[in-house]
Amino acid sequence: MLTPFRLQFSLRTMFLVVTVVAIGLARFNSCRKVWKRLDEILNEFEKQDVNIYIHGSSEMAWLPSALRSPLAGYFGPSSCTRWDTAELQGQSGFVEALSQIYTDELRQNDELKLLTDANYDLLLNFRHIEKVHSNLPVTKHGMEVIASLPALKEFEYVPFFTIPDTIEILGHAPRLTSFRFVNCHGPSISECIRGVGKLRHLRSISLEGRLYPNAPENLSFEAMRELTSLPELRTLKLDLIAVPADYVDMLRQLPRLEKLEFNWESEVPGAKEILKDRPVTITILSPGI
Repeated sequence: MLTPFRLQFSLRTMFLVVTVVAIGLARFNSCRKVWKRLDEILNEFEKQDVNIYIHGSSEMAWLPSALRSPLAGYFGPSSCTRWDTAELQGQSGFVEALSQIYTDELRQNDELKLLTDANYDLLLNFRHIEKVHSNLPVTKHGMEVIASLPALKEFEYVPFFTIPDTIEILGHAPRLTSFRFVNCHGPSISECIRGVGKLRHLRSISLEGRLYPNAPENLSFEAMRELTSLPELRTLKLDLIAVPADYVDMLRQLPRLEKLEFNWESEVPGAKEILKDRPVTITILSPGI
């Protein structure tokens, strides 16, 4: 016969076990709803003309594949996957147009389909996204959504043209440390990256000038002033970019600069001499230095 103390202890233990199980089941049910919603969104992306690709890695790598596969098969891919990369791309006709020179007509081309606000809003369901790559011009609302992704660390932007006053919105992404911009067929790269000085947390910037014509693009004084105002910048990579001799000395204003890389016909005259007393690694893969 149980004594009152043992009976009380048993009831407490039973209550604790029931509570833990109930919390666990509630949490599992909540996760299952989230997994189902993410899989529905992924299926929706597959049906759109403008393609959004979400990539990820297994969140359950510690489980044998023999167990992960049935779990993903029953509850859906999102039950075992940490979606951490988003690619925003046009359909095949748009991608094939990359071989054309940028014109106003291309901007109006029927094949140029931009993402809608609703498309961008769906990205907010993927809270683990750390990297976004876009070869589409991103709208103001799109930039606001991308900047609000809580885990965002890298943004690669390879558009036909940029929408004015949008890049600076990325300054609201506190964990964004890496930014790569490729000027496909837009106006001058200095105009395209206007507002980059607002991205105060950046540690790495890669800028690539227009491929056509195959000649370095000049950075304006305003662009250099924005770049050299970034307090955390450690790595600066330039491809097909020319820094006028009068502006090269501005590189000394970067207090944490550790690495400069010049590739593919970049022209930064006197950079080695100007930074010779700084602990900066300079990599030169261009004859224009």
